[in-house]
Parts: sequence; C-alpha cells; structure tokens
Amino acid sequence: MNSLHIFSLSGLITALWLCYLFRDRSRGAGVRQLLGPRSPSWLVGNFDLYSDKLPSLLSVIFSGNLRSFFCVENVGDDDFNWLKTYGSSLCIKGPFGRNVLYTADPRAMQYILNTSGYRFPKSPEFRFLIELVTGRGIIWADGQQHAQQRRIMAPSFSQSSIKGFLPMFRETTQRAIEMWQDLVLQDMKTSSVIDVNAWLGRLALDIIGKGDSMHYEFNSLSNDSDNEVVKVYRSLFADLHHKPSDYQLAFRDFCGYLPMWMITRLRDYFKATNRVGQTIIDRQLESLAAGNEGGKDLMGLLVINNCAQHEKIRLGNTELLAQMTSLLLAGHDTVSSVVSWILWELSKIPALQAQLREEIISTRNRAIQRGQDGLSNVDFDSMPYLLAVIKETLRFHPPVPQITRFAADDETTPFSMPQRTKDGGLVTEISVSKGQRIMIGLAAYNRCVGELLKSFSGLNLNFA
Repeated sequence: MNSLHIFSLSGLITALWLCYLFRDRSRGAGVRQLLGPRSPSWLVGNFDLYSDKLPSLLSVIFSGNLRSFFCVENVGDDDFNWLKTYGSSLCIKGPFGRNVLYTADPRAMQYILNTSGYRFPKSPEFRFLIELVTGRGIIWADGQQHAQQRRIMAPSFSQSSIKGFLPMFRETTQRAIEMWQDLVLQDMKTSSVIDVNAWLGRLALDIIGKGDSMHYEFNSLSNDSDNEVVKVYRSLFADLHHKPSDYQLAFRDFCGYLPMWMITRLRDYFKATNRVGQTIIDRQLESLAAGNEGGKDLMGLLVINNCAQHEKIRLGNTELLAQMTSLLLAGHDTVSSVVSWILWELSKIPALQAQLREEIISTRNRAIQRGQDGLSNVDFDSMPYLLAVIKETLRFHPPVPQITRFAADDETTPFSMPQRTKDGGLVTEISVSKGQRIMIGLAAYNRCVGELLKSFSGLNLNFA
C-alpha cells in the first residue's frame, strides 16, 4: 500500500470519526439545555474529576466527568453534590464531548425503567462487557429475550424456593465463623486482621455451589482450593473496574472494546464457569431423564422450569449456561459487598451493634424455648431491627450505584419536579433523541432525593 492510499484511508477514517462525533453530539440537543457541571476534559467528559494517572495539563485535555463515577474515594461523592447544586436531572459530559442525561428523578426513573417497557435498552458497551463475562443471559438480555428469560427464571426465585436454602446458608456461614475464630486464636499474642470482604466473597461462592442439588463444591473457603472458577475469579472485577485510566475509559466507550489483557481474563473466567455450569446442567438433565424429581435449588428449578416450557420458547443449552454464569456473578459480588457494608456500619456505631445483638439473642432464646436448634425464616422475619439494618445498608450502599440506558427512539422523559435550564427557565420534561445516552443515579436517588428509606418500622434508622 503506497503513501497515497495510506493518506486516503487515514482521511476516510478521520472523516467517519468526525461524522460519528457530530451525530452523537447532536443527539443531546434537548439534554444540553439542562444545567450541569463543567467538564474538565474532552476525551472522557465529566468522568475524570479524580484523575491521578496523567499530569494536570494532559488530564484537562484528555479526561472529563466520567471518572467521577470510576475513580473516587467514596462512590457517589460527586453525583451527590451535583444533585444538590443542579437538581435531580442534569446534563453531564461523556467521552468525546457527548451530552449525557444524568437523572435521579423518581418519575424519570420510573418512566425509563418501567413505564416505557423496553424502549430504553441497556447500553451497547455494558452488553458487550456482560456477554464476555456471562454470555447472553438475563443480565445481558433486552426486550423480548429478557421477558422470556425472566418468565422462565421467575419460579426459581419464589419466596418458597428461597426460604428452602436457609439450612445450607446457616451451615456454610457457621463454617466461615469457625475459621475466623481459629485465625483469631492462632494470633492471640498479636493483633488479628481479617479481610472480611475477601472472606465473604469466598463464602458467597461456596453458598452458590452448595445451592446446587448435585452439591457442587467450589471449596472457596479452603485456602488451598484448586477449583478453576475460584482461581480465575479472585480480584477479577476489582482489576477490571478499579480506577481505569483515561485512555481505557475513552477506548471502551468509543470502540465498545477492552484492552486485550482484560479480554483474556474475562475469557478465562467465562470458559471456567461454562465448564462448571455444563457439568451441573448435564447432571440435572440426567437426573430428570432417570425419573427423579430434580433439584430444589436455583439451577435445578431453572432446568425443570425450562423443560416444562413449549419447545419454541425453551432456553437452549447456551442460554442455560449463561444463566448459570449470571447467577455466579450476581450472587457473588453483590452479597459480599452488602454484608461487608453492614459489618462496616455496625463497627462504626457501637450502640446500634448492641441493640441489634440484643434483638438477635432475644429471638434466639425464644427459638430455643420452642425446641428449635436454630433460627427459622419466621424468626428472621420477626426481627424488625435486623430488617431495618439490611434495608438501610441497601439504601446507603447499593451494590450497583449507577446504571446506563440509551433511547431506542425519540422520547419525551417526564420529571417529578421542575428542572432548571441554562436560560433560567424551568422544565417538567425533556426531549431525548434516538441514541441519547442516559445515566441513572441509583445511589444518588437513595441518598439525596427525599431520603425515601430513612425510617423503617418507626425505628428512624439512618446511617447518614
């Protein structure tokens, strides 16, 4: 290829790129009228208020509002301040100067996530990443695919199904407690430090494995576990999401792709979970073919429910595997994160910790008097303070602080309260063009918009 051809190709690529940027920026014309924070960067917009990867001058040129979500000491610090300054819906800058609608408005959230149906699908970048990790499961699915998968999976998450797992939860948790006690006793002469979050992640993985009717053992609690899923899972998502560079954020947004080292790690994880998942599914199908009742766990019930569906809407083997890896992802990180935050908040408030312990001891004593050897589902439901602590933790530390969507068609999104515009006016709705990117602030909604869950059962429990 001679220099003229190279020059022509470079010019074509540059022209196409500029057309992409112009088209993408023009989509945000309606959103642009809303107030919002100044973007310190062009490359990744408002996603870079905490850049420590580049010199200050380069950071101003090559970063933006996006890093406010990825590179902060405390999740939500900047979006909480934004809502107090600009209102519950505002315009922020995404990569390459893109206008992004950021909202924590209750009515807008209800419209986007519920009322509109599937007219605000998940962003292509999110679906690309999730497909690498879980395959085309329920987290990845949109539209009718999501509705079909949700309908088949719903019976596995019924209240009666979930309550049947309590004995297994208790048994596995007791094992983790005993291991913690052994660690403390071994270090009696020195101060003991336990990485609670890491241990809870291992505990959650073992619970998910034991939840399988074939009793698949990850043995994650064992320090010498050689299970392939345990090996590839360790620190995977922390490595992928913790303080990415400006270039990584922009490249991911513009191209929809990740650096090769990330893709390699995700593929290793995907292959390992698929091998484990296939083993579990094959055993479930063999058990059903032999005339057995089948498992009562999540995956067992999923296989049974799927087999009961009409052939035209039944999930294929690839989709079943995707549900397995989705359960591992959703059940592992979220559980360990929420329980870690519960313990963190309790450690900061001794009076709250004492009151909760008193409620648990009192409930346990009543259970013993009834001849029970442990707490039942009814006992857990009868402890209002425990439920309040869990709910307040979910309000204050949601496992997923923000989610992204984009408009499949031109839409008008309503607001529950008037929003200020740059010209000094007020609007109660905003026009969004097809392709408009939207970021929904779940953490900001929980903490800033009315503090909806400030009180539970009259207990007035509040971590703030």
